[in-house]
Amino acid sequence: MSDPALRAQLNFTLSDTHFDALGTRYRGKVRDVYRKGDRLFLIATDRLSAFDKVLTTIPFKGEVLNRLAQFWFEKTAHVAKNHVLDVPDPNVTVARATSSVTPGRPSANSYAQPPRRERRCTPSWPTARAIPDPRLRSI
Repeated sequence: MSDPALRAQLNFTLSDTHFDALGTRYRGKVRDVYRKGDRLFLIATDRLSAFDKVLTTIPFKGEVLNRLAQFWFEKTAHVAKNHVLDVPDPNVTVARATSSVTPGRPSANSYAQPPRRERRCTPSWPTARAIPDPRLRSI
């Protein structure tokens, strides 16, 4: 997309949504999530944030984010069942709500299933021995 085309869209970015008919709204850093019954409506906005502050909006950021997520949900569906039901708009994902949702943080964890293969256990980092760094001997 050309620079003039992007500049022309600067006044038309999606910074906020208000769709009361979609249910209870939660405003995240990037997405506005609505919950109605067992359905989530995840709307990817064009907000750009850093350090929990919204700094600005970037044209098409939400669309790119949502399309990228959809691409990978489709590619990995054979590995792990996911929460996506539909993508009716480039910025919108309709998903299953789960009972394991942490308040304010929608999640698809209860739908994820590990691949059917044997896993080998390795020690976690707190139990692993640290390898001494010879550069620290002079300290």
